Amino acid sequence: MQPGINWSPDSKKIVIAAKSGSSDALYLIDVKSGKQEKIPFELDGVFTAAWSPDGNKLAFVGNKGGASDIYSYVLGIKRA
Repeated sequence: MQPGINWSPDSKKIVIAAKSGSSDALYLIDVKSGKQEKIPFELDGVFTAAWSPDGNKLAFVGNKGGASDIYSYVLGIKRA
């Protein structure tokens, strides 16, 4: 895992890639309130998250079974 902090385009939130149990997750943190939102993934590793210019998506590198790929995540969509 390569930890790092990345500010949203409006500077209201940050995203952090962090270890969460046996897998990694992204955490969104509201800068003003400190509220955290965990975004878990079924991946072995999550690295280097970046915001889209409009702040509605995140792109990150994910690793599963030794293979890496680039993933995108649309914010604000509830998943079952």
